[in-house]
Order: sequence, then structure tokens, then C-alpha cells
Amino acid sequence: MTGGHSMARTGWLIVAISLFLFLAAYQLGLPGLHYDEAKEAGVNAMELLHRAPVTAFRDATVSVLGLELPLMTQDYIGALNVYLALPFLAATGIGVPNLRLLALILAVLGLLALERAVSEWLALCSGRQDSVAPIAPAALTCLTLLAAAPSFVFWQRQGIFVTNATIPFTFACIWQGLRWLRLGEGRALILSAFCAGLAVYAKLLAAWVVLPFCGLCMAWWLGRRARGAFIEDRGTRVRRQPSGLAKGRYAWLLHWRSLGLPLLAALAFAAPLIPFILFNVKTGGTLSSITQNLGSSYYGVNNAAIWENATVRWQQLLQTLRGDHLWYLGALEGNALAPAAALGLPAAALLRRGGRRVVGPPLLLLAAAFGASFFTVSDLFVTHYALLHPLAIAVTGVGLHELWRWAAFKGGDGADGRGPGGAVGAGRKGNAGNPLWEWLRGLISGSASGPQFGLKVVAHSSLALVVCAVFLLDLRATAGYHSALTRSGGLVDHSDASYHLAFDLRHGGMGAPIALDWGMEAPIRFLSEGRVRPIEVFGYGSLQEPDGGFIERLEPFLDNVDNVYLLRAPGNEVFQGRRAAFERMVRERNGRLEREQVYAQLDGTPLYERWRVHD
Repeated sequence: MTGGHSMARTGWLIVAISLFLFLAAYQLGLPGLHYDEAKEAGVNAMELLHRAPVTAFRDATVSVLGLELPLMTQDYIGALNVYLALPFLAATGIGVPNLRLLALILAVLGLLALERAVSEWLALCSGRQDSVAPIAPAALTCLTLLAAAPSFVFWQRQGIFVTNATIPFTFACIWQGLRWLRLGEGRALILSAFCAGLAVYAKLLAAWVVLPFCGLCMAWWLGRRARGAFIEDRGTRVRRQPSGLAKGRYAWLLHWRSLGLPLLAALAFAAPLIPFILFNVKTGGTLSSITQNLGSSYYGVNNAAIWENATVRWQQLLQTLRGDHLWYLGALEGNALAPAAALGLPAAALLRRGGRRVVGPPLLLLAAAFGASFFTVSDLFVTHYALLHPLAIAVTGVGLHELWRWAAFKGGDGADGRGPGGAVGAGRKGNAGNPLWEWLRGLISGSASGPQFGLKVVAHSSLALVVCAVFLLDLRATAGYHSALTRSGGLVDHSDASYHLAFDLRHGGMGAPIALDWGMEAPIRFLSEGRVRPIEVFGYGSLQEPDGGFIERLEPFLDNVDNVYLLRAPGNEVFQGRRAAFERMVRERNGRLEREQVYAQLDGTPLYERWRVHD
């Protein structure tokens, strides 16, 4: 690759990242703050900054320098986002756009890690021994498609909601693992294991990708070992005994080296999981969550119904590619061409023998992660595919690379469509590889009318048109969502109505309202900068009806007429039966209910209600 090509690809990378930031950072305060954003990062980070008592999940903390540090934010979600959010909130203050700056930075790092992973894989497949894998056009195409894709843009701007911290660490794990396979650098394997541990700590579902990738790496390495193709250091294919070293001593050194590297990698993987291990030693939360929901999940998903779950997941994967699942932004926009391109390009590449070698392993990794997603301890949420979406686009990019190389081969660019360096067009200079330039050069030489050259131009032009069409349709859908979001302010749990609720409670002196349903406590605490601390009494035991302790938890508050009660509007309840039980208790005490305020979406749909009880 020439210096001109390198500069052009770097420029393309910068443009793609800039486009993403422009689309994702626009009106960053919308939609409204979701409960998970506040619960899984904002509230605990705010408490640590204010040196306030930390309300840790399951009360599991570790004491460090006088601070009680939370270990997890859910049984399967680590507190990584809490600590990553600290510098952003410390530098910019407590606020929704301030918190979402973290999500944008993580998204950019995820895009960069994805580019490195795809470029590293193509360098490995082509046998390149460069110390740094060159930026592959296929990887840049992946970044460009993701930068405009509505699923990626809107999930990443609310990145804590989908735990997008898994993305940069997962793809960094893949990048470094592939680098280890290509160059044999032990530190790359250790870094890969460390990033894998960080990804799993961020959210347990990262194991959907990390574990199959580990298996594929081992299979690849064992295959090379069986063929005697060892990589010791940047291109050295054969292990040679150093001169002057006894044969027995050399064998002993090799033995300990072969044991030492896996041990260091295992330690690197385990290090980020220390908080996770401590959490389970203290509470057993993850194990109990898995065992209690193994057959049927908390939200009633039957994990034994594999075919039904697979059908749901397949539809969700297609929705993710189209982007027509973001209803809470106020509209449904989508790109019907995206799934066809994402699935069709790799499928076409698999028809070639060489394509199966390049496209097969990434596709197998995606298939393994997809299969793992059939099982859940919570529900079959489409947001789980925030991690699989970039992986699917990476497979698309690899398929595009193979089809482009095949067209170059058919166009007569060499025995296998590669230059001496092993990459497409690696042996040519200047504008080589540009269909227009090749056509002009052929026209001057009188060879531009040949059938092979014509096939190449048609194939390359067709592939370019498909990519451009997907990009433009994604861009149109993303712009449509932004327009809808401006009008709606977000819907239901993503509505900006929570901003008004928190403002009224904070400035009305209502510092401890009683929350009789889910979704209000954490956002109100964060939005009020800790001035308002709702008390949740509804109980998490059952979604359908109050548990036996609900009355005992609520009754002491009814004696104080100054108390304020928060309910979700009828038809918007999450935990059923609490409103009816509340009203019955007030009647039995000969009290009178007064609804003071209703908080609605911008379209007038009621979401939250503020009540008082009078004698």
C-alpha cells in the first residue's frame, strides 16, 4: 500500500468517525433518560462524586480508601460504566448529555477496534507479516455503514442503556487475538485475554462472542501446530534451536514458555473479573439468577423452546439491520435493503472456495453468538443485539472484500487477484484498483473493451452501488428518526416527561416521594442531582400482583399527609396491582386521594402521576 493510499484511508476513517459523531451527538439530551442509564452508571457515579452513601446493587461493595465501591449494577452487569462515567461527570457536571458523552467515546473506540479487527483478519488471511496490519477498505466500509445505521447511532447515543462498553473491549479482544495468531506475539494474547475479561465484566452476554472466539482461535492454532506452521516472531515459521544451547535445556525452555503464556493469559482474563468474583462470594447473585431463571426467565421466556426463541431472535436480527425497532423515538424508519446486503454479500462470497476460508470463520463466530442468544435470564430484548450488530456488519465487510477480490481476479489482475503483498492490489501503485482509472488506462492502451475488464468494472460498480444504496437509505432513516425525536421527545420510558417530574419534585421540596411502580426512582435521583430520593415500595417479587409485604411497606407512609406518591398512568403500569391496592388501603382508612399532577409525553399521552392522601 502506497503512502497516498494510506493517507486516503486514514482520511476515510476520520470522515466516517466524524459522520457518526455528528449523527449521534445531535440533540444528545433526547430521548429522555432511561432507567437503565441512571441505574447502571449515573446514580452510583454521582454518589461517588458527592461522597454520598452508595446505594449498591445487593449492597455489595468493597472499601477502598474510605470509599464504598459498588461491585455490580445487576447480577449480570458490572459497575464498569460507573467508574468510566466519573471523569465525564466530574469535568462537566451532572446531566444527561454529560453522561452520554461516555457512551459516544465508547462507541468511537468500538468503531476503531472493529476496523482493527477486520483489517487484522484480512491481513492474517492474506499471509501478511506487517507489524501493523494496513487499514483495509473493507473495514472502512464497515465503519461507514455503521456510522449511518439507525440501530448503531441511536443505541450508541444511549450506550449505557445497551451496555455498549462491551463493544470496544470485545473487538479489541478479537483484534489482539488475531494479531497473536498472525505474528505470534505473546503480549497480544495477554491483551486479548484482558480485553475479554473487561468485556465479560461489563456485561455477561459478551461471553456470547468471547467464548466462541476463544474456541476458534484454539482450533486455528492447533491446526497450524498440527501442520508444523509455528509463528514465533513476525514471520519466523520454524522454531530453530539457538546455537550453543543444549538440546535438553532448549526443550525445557520451550516447555515452560508453552505453559507460561497460557497462564499469563488466564490471569489477564481473570483480573478484570475480580469485582464479579467478589460480588458472587458476597451474594451469590449471578449464580442464583442463572439457576432460578434457567428453565423460565424472570419475564416468562421458556428457555427450552429453542425454535420459538430462534424465530424471535431471527426477526430481531433483521430488525436490527433494518433499524425499524426504535419506536420509542416517535416513528418507525427502516432500510429494507440492509438485511439483503448484510446476508447476501457473505453468502455470495461463500460460494467461492477461497471465500469460504475468509468468510467462514467470522460467519461461524456470528452464528455461535446468535445461537447463544436463544437463552436468557431476563427476556429476549432486541437491545441484546447491540453487540452482534457490529459483528454482523463486519461479516458483511469481509464478504464484500472477497467479492471485490474475485472481480479483480476475473478482471485479470493476477493469478489470485492479489499483489505480491497478498492483499488486493498490493503490488500496484498510484491509482491502481480504481475502476475509473483502470478504464481510462485500458482505453488509452486499447484494451478497455475486453470482456474480462468489462466484468471487473461491472462487478466493482455493482458492489459499490449496493454499499452506497445501503448507506444512503440508512442515512435517510437516521435523519427521519431525528426529526421524529424532535417532535416526540421520546416515548414511554424514554420520554423527556421525566425531566419535568424531577424538576417539580426538586424545586417543590418533595425530597422523598413514594414510588409505587418501576422506572422513576433512578432517573429522578440523577436528574435532581441527588436532591430527591424516591422510596420504592412496590416490590420486585411479582410483575402481576403485589407481594405479601406490600401493605406493610406502604402503610407507615399513609399516616403522613405530607407524603407524595408516584404512580404510572393507567395503561402504562409495569408492576400490576399496586394502584388498586393503594386505593383500597386509602379507602379502608377513610382517606381521600388527590391527583396533583399528570406528566405526559409531548403528544399528550399521560405517563406519570403525582398523588397525595388527605384525611
